[in-house]
Amino acid sequence: VAALPERALGIGAAVENSEAGGLSEVAQRAGALPTKDAREQEPREKREDTLGGVQLPALRGGDKKLVVALATSPEQWQGTLVVINSAVQNAAKPDRLQFRLVTPSAKEGDALIAKLRPHLPAGVDLEAVDFSPWAPTVTKLLGGTSSERSELFNSLNFAAFYLHEVFSDVDRVLYLDTDIVVRGDVARELATLDLKDKPAAVAEDCSQSIKKYIFFDKVKQLKSKDKLPFALLAKPSSCVINRGVVLVNTKHWAAQNITDSIDWLVQVHTHQKTGPLWRSGVSQPPFMLVLIGRYHDLGSSYNVRGLGRGDIAREERQYYEEKNVWLPYFTDFVDLCKFNCCAGCKDWAFTPHLSPEAHTAVILHFNGRLKPSKAGRRSNKPVLPPQKPLSDSERSRREQIPLCSCGNN
Repeated sequence: VAALPERALGIGAAVENSEAGGLSEVAQRAGALPTKDAREQEPREKREDTLGGVQLPALRGGDKKLVVALATSPEQWQGTLVVINSAVQNAAKPDRLQFRLVTPSAKEGDALIAKLRPHLPAGVDLEAVDFSPWAPTVTKLLGGTSSERSELFNSLNFAAFYLHEVFSDVDRVLYLDTDIVVRGDVARELATLDLKDKPAAVAEDCSQSIKKYIFFDKVKQLKSKDKLPFALLAKPSSCVINRGVVLVNTKHWAAQNITDSIDWLVQVHTHQKTGPLWRSGVSQPPFMLVLIGRYHDLGSSYNVRGLGRGDIAREERQYYEEKNVWLPYFTDFVDLCKFNCCAGCKDWAFTPHLSPEAHTAVILHFNGRLKPSKAGRRSNKPVLPPQKPLSDSERSRREQIPLCSCGNN
């Protein structure tokens, strides 16, 4: 998966969500960085204080390390490699990053590291952690039919909720999904961020509300019957959050029983008499229900999600227009969905999906089903608006090619 260049690519242009073959190339493009050779020729003090030719403020928190955890397996090695290399290439001090791969077994952890090492810069702090001791607990949570995506019914999909136990000796862990490209210096920003008593920090996204995913009438019944073992602060109008990027404050996460609360909701959701509680997703809805009202907001740039989606809803576009981030030229690229539409989306939602904040992202999240790695696209060249009217075949093709914003300069 490749990100956009940091510099704007010009008015009247967008760029396809894309995958790149070489990871160092991916990471350099992700932050508009100089080449490795060029960086090595720079004085050390210059290299630590600049990023993409831009002077940086003094490092926050000195040299404090940041544990970056990914729940992954040998089959996901390419996505894992993109995350690691893009984070390293964008770090002023890469040795502050400690990558920990949470894998289904020790054997798979060894195999994954063997695949990754030849493609990583020397000195990357990388270890595998066996998640199998937690598998019996997590397996009980994998029932239900709230998603057609089989990969979500996997024990690793819940690993983010157990990091306070897996890494009980550290005060915070940054969890990242493996369909992510890092474009900022996450250690510099997050290693010493004051989380106070919040159990986690996440990126709030108000382009959607949680009512899209949750059956609040059933949740209300649980509250009225005094069945909830914790205070539910989420409301139908609450903004969504996404568990693909989570900074876990381990001690407060444990003290506030976040994992137990999530587990309880999942068991109620999958029980024949009490569920379902949500209409879409597996681990994401209970995460939102429990964390909303209890998190520190990192800002939407820390999880520019939805890349690879097939469409963009009317209310999302309206939100971006009201926020003044939907640039006028974006309209030339989208049309009402006609051929490749979600249920009830024909002539209502817009296609293709266009991410209007991609060029400002610290973290890009390709969590849509049209992932670049599956589609085989390997270009990040600007795309011009289509000449209209389009033939049906061309319109259908374009509906399946999600786009990213390139800025306005």
